[in-house]
Amino acid sequence: MIKQCYVSGCFTVYSCQQSVVIFCINVLLLLLFLFPLSAAANMTNVLSAKSGPLTDQSSSATFSGLAKGLEIDFEARQKAVVHERLIVGLLLGNGGLGDQSFNDMTYAGLIRIRQQYNLKLIIEDSDKNDAAFEAAMQRLIDDGAHIIVANDFYLKDLVAKYAPENPDRYFILQDAILTGLPNVVCLSYSVEEGSFLVGVLSGLLTTTNRVGFIGGVDIPVMHVFRKGFRDGVLFSNPAVDIMEVFVSKAPDYSGFRSPAAGYDIAMSAYEDGVDIIYAAAGLTGNGVIQAARKSGTFAIGVDSDQDHLAKGSVLTSMMKRLDIATFNEVVRIIEGKFIPGVKKYGLKDCGVGLTPMKYSRQFIPDAVISELSHIEARIIDGSINVANFMDTVESGAKGSSQ
Repeated sequence: MIKQCYVSGCFTVYSCQQSVVIFCINVLLLLLFLFPLSAAANMTNVLSAKSGPLTDQSSSATFSGLAKGLEIDFEARQKAVVHERLIVGLLLGNGGLGDQSFNDMTYAGLIRIRQQYNLKLIIEDSDKNDAAFEAAMQRLIDDGAHIIVANDFYLKDLVAKYAPENPDRYFILQDAILTGLPNVVCLSYSVEEGSFLVGVLSGLLTTTNRVGFIGGVDIPVMHVFRKGFRDGVLFSNPAVDIMEVFVSKAPDYSGFRSPAAGYDIAMSAYEDGVDIIYAAAGLTGNGVIQAARKSGTFAIGVDSDQDHLAKGSVLTSMMKRLDIATFNEVVRIIEGKFIPGVKKYGLKDCGVGLTPMKYSRQFIPDAVISELSHIEARIIDGSINVANFMDTVESGAKGSSQ
């Protein structure tokens, strides 16, 4: 009688008389298989060491890097990523996770890259003050984050402090400019271009010739949204009156996280005849959107696609594609193509843009859609130059209200 036996490897079922021979063959095959893997692992360590390793002090993991200005061996970088689990830390800015705006957009980009590269993602939220932000940054360092995304212009000073102290880490800073640091890339967005487009839309659709802008905090970067919107409105309809309000003034940043205040300011404006309000205010903008729904008027969202928050009451949202930009920059680090300095994302780079207007399309004539597309193309090809408020500030121009 032939007894059935199970042997590991490519072979499955054999007679007992054959099992000893087959077992020996499998052992030889296994040794032949393991030898090249061992050699490859050793080679990965050698190549990583040559390309300037980033050492995770908490776990002794190694990740090849460019933080000290060294040339990257692409093959070594790829092997190092596979060899260990890359850690990315997200330091949330004002508004926090769940704002359905600025922070959520960056988080969405990191979720996508986590799924694609199986990296570890650490989220740090905190009380919104200097000490809490710094403690959160230190926790990311202590937890071994190889890449830290600082998701707020307000975190600029923290990055300026921690990047030189941690040359073996990469820092991605949103909405602020730092130069001269070889391990920092600053992401900037041409929000003036997207804001110009929503201004054009508002100027073409207003029935009262009164529109509004509500900004979160009165700081220079928020005037880029305001001025872009104003210029777009007047480009399409010079007769329109534009209300402009900021919820708070620096150093009070509560204007980014006060939906009740946004609601009250918007309701007052709607009652006064304003029929479209562009809210660039983080979480506060959610209150503006709810006021539009209650009053039967329109709001325009910002940063993420907020059209669903009040279906039919949000004309469109000026999306600031932090998800795309953050994804791209992390991939560049992984692929050994990191470039420090400032990277700007505009209409041409899909860094800003309007939503498909899924819930409001019935209110927008085809001619208006066509005009928007035409103007967008002209901005991209340079025949329409949209001014950036920050450029006027840097050149010494006066007048923050225009």
